[in-house]
Amino acid sequence: MSRSTDLQKTPAQFSSGQAPAYKPGKLWHINNPSGISGMMAVDKVGGAALFLDPETLAIQSSIAIPGAHEMAISPDRRTGYVAQFGKWGRNAAGVGALLEPAYLIWVIDLTSRSVLGRIDTYPHVGPHGMKFDNEGQLWVTFESNALGLVDADQKKLLGVWNLGEPQQPPRTLEISDDGAKLYCTGKGDDIIVFDCMSHQVRSRIALPGGATSLTATPDGYRLITFDKANQDLLIIDMNEDRIIERHPFRGAILSSSKASRFVHARYSPDGRYMATCNYAGGTAHIHDGNNPAEHVLIPVAKGPQGLAFSDDSKTLYVANHDCGIMTLIDVASATPTRWLPAGAGIEAFSFY
Repeated sequence: MSRSTDLQKTPAQFSSGQAPAYKPGKLWHINNPSGISGMMAVDKVGGAALFLDPETLAIQSSIAIPGAHEMAISPDRRTGYVAQFGKWGRNAAGVGALLEPAYLIWVIDLTSRSVLGRIDTYPHVGPHGMKFDNEGQLWVTFESNALGLVDADQKKLLGVWNLGEPQQPPRTLEISDDGAKLYCTGKGDDIIVFDCMSHQVRSRIALPGGATSLTATPDGYRLITFDKANQDLLIIDMNEDRIIERHPFRGAILSSSKASRFVHARYSPDGRYMATCNYAGGTAHIHDGNNPAEHVLIPVAKGPQGLAFSDDSKTLYVANHDCGIMTLIDVASATPTRWLPAGAGIEAFSFY
């Protein structure tokens, strides 16, 4: 994976060809849902869970959830989970803080689009990233510097473990394909490796300044992330828990290291492509799934965050959080085809 990036290429011209190198694992399919039945989105700015028509993207219904940030879809694609994080802003000292903490995970029936219940996580506030394990239980990060485990069937919090990151809470998490380890990153330095059996921090992957996103390759044995300090693309071996490749990211839009940069990443259902977005730069990127350092840069709109591919992997959808629109991109040609209004500011969304 040492080839340089040619930003003038299209994904159809990626040098590794079309066949994905990774055999998708069970957990990857669970935590990267796709489908044609519907689309659920978390409108962070509008404070709601939205249900959109998967073809026209027209909003069909909504559920008010103030302070909602992230979401997950159950393995059977029948239930959605929305993390009610709370209101983030600057405190009296001018420091970013959770001004109005929330502590609920909403459970939503995707067929009737109604609320089945709410999981109370108090006193652990600010639930954020969520991933399922092989037992169908839901792992979640908290702004209170902790990692929790939720029984999805019983709708209750089973346990919470402190990650030892005072004032530097985890936000994003990924899980190994065997479900044995979790990887967390967020406000702090380094990537935390958590043992799901012993419920202890197993190790840390040194990364001064931290990372901005995490995504597992479809086989569940490698992680892709970006160094917050300089935006290098990093590839992490999940067996050895170490960085094995570092690639300067050509075409990156530089900004303050304190500002959000690469915020989301997602592989296509067929594993051929990976998409990322640069929040500060207003750009989306389509990467070669086999060689993520090879990519195409696509200007979209202000504040892109959420990403999803169509079920056939031919179209990339980008939710532009800061301007309330969604951009549709033809993957093969890396060409935006249209934009549509989509809520007030969507952070995360998924087909199911």
